[in-house]
Amino acid sequence: MKKALPGRPTASSGKIAPWSGGGKQSEKAKGKRPVTPPRQKLTATAKSGAKSGAKSKGHGKGWEFEDFEMYQPAHPSFYGAASRRRALELSGQATQPDAVRAWGLNRSVNLPPAPPKGATKNKPKKAEPAEPEPIPEPDVAPLMRVEVGDDMPPVSEGFHVEAPVVTWSKKLQASGLLGSASTILGELVEDVAAEVELKDDPEWEIYPQLGEIIKDNGGEESSLCVAVCNTNQIWGVGVAGKSKNRNAVAKLALCVALASQATQDFASKWIEFMDFALTGAIPEANSTNGAEQSESWEAPASKKKKRGRGDEGNEEDAGSATKKSAPWAGDKPTLPRDEPLFITLEDTRPDKLADCSSDMALVVSTGGATKKGLYSQSEAALRALFPDGTLESSVEYLDDPNWSEFPTIGKALKAIAEEEECFTVAVCPSADVWAVGVGMKSKSRSAAAKAALATSLILQKIEAEDDLPEEFEELTQFAEFVELAKEAKSLEA
Repeated sequence: MKKALPGRPTASSGKIAPWSGGGKQSEKAKGKRPVTPPRQKLTATAKSGAKSGAKSKGHGKGWEFEDFEMYQPAHPSFYGAASRRRALELSGQATQPDAVRAWGLNRSVNLPPAPPKGATKNKPKKAEPAEPEPIPEPDVAPLMRVEVGDDMPPVSEGFHVEAPVVTWSKKLQASGLLGSASTILGELVEDVAAEVELKDDPEWEIYPQLGEIIKDNGGEESSLCVAVCNTNQIWGVGVAGKSKNRNAVAKLALCVALASQATQDFASKWIEFMDFALTGAIPEANSTNGAEQSESWEAPASKKKKRGRGDEGNEEDAGSATKKSAPWAGDKPTLPRDEPLFITLEDTRPDKLADCSSDMALVVSTGGATKKGLYSQSEAALRALFPDGTLESSVEYLDDPNWSEFPTIGKALKAIAEEEECFTVAVCPSADVWAVGVGMKSKSRSAAAKAALATSLILQKIEAEDDLPEEFEELTQFAEFVELAKEAKSLEA
């Protein structure tokens, strides 16, 4: 095995091998073997050949160093190019001139002064961040409401005569409301894909009169997109130049139209949207526009002053009237949720209920968030009442969200609670029974109508002393609800 030369880096360890014999040393150098490359100045010069004045004894067997206090392995001229670079690296010197200056081999070199700490040469200065440009105010009102004649679409198709119009602007885009429009719409409508439709009309070909009405009311003369909710016969208009922006503002306009049906939980969650739907005020750009807000939404107090007799303007105005947490529709009380109620029609029954002999019907109201077990068991009880599979053909569900089909039922409901809520009428002509389900969402009021109808059919069997379905005993929540309905009906009688 070839022995490593003194002062050269070994391949295995990368360290410089110390002096290991192989030549004569002076008495001064004996017993002094450097383990790492020394960083001190040379005290004596190695005599090697004619150039350095080295004195050789023998032919390659060793060297004799005179006046050599400590062997210096990192001499710049001692190694070849590769070994020299390695030695310089281990000794902490970047280049050979640095080593020469550090070891004092060339004393005529004038070292430049060290730069001040932290100073950099030609370091470019960081550009200061530019202030964001202010968002311009919209040229037209972001929210307005228009009325369309009965002979103009979509009113001619059975929709409401009044609709909100939302116009796109940079400020509205920055507020975050447009980005949340799809989420808000999903909470107001049970099935957006089935119930909501966007009708884009960039050239005013579908709704020419609507564009003129918007223009006459101070709106922007631009492309339109009409969003309709077929279930509730409600619609809204979005005005914008680009198709993507039109769709977003059309959804937001439909949300504004549906806001009158919002619950208290929804209103507390989407506070800034409710304020926009009421006042048309655009939230700030850094607004959250969503849930996780600590405060709850409150309906603004009326600005109208109360006038007393002989008073020009009584100061008991909106400031003295405390704000109450309330649904969007106002502070009107709603029907009791998930409880059996009975109504009696005072006026003539509607034509679709003419075949039914009774003017009394069971009413169930629900918000859709509680007692889900009751409504699932009610549907199971309804199937058990028609074991031959004739449920679909025996029962008809008539949805009336706007009280247009059954105004007398709406009048009877309003006698119990002032809040006007959507309802569905379930009719079973073969059993001469009808019932009502109340709820702001179509799925909720449909489930309530099934529960009311199933309970009415069970009460009919109990009064006739007929046998109840075997599954009735297993439906505990539904059985308890039937007992409550039985007590409520006895009080009405």
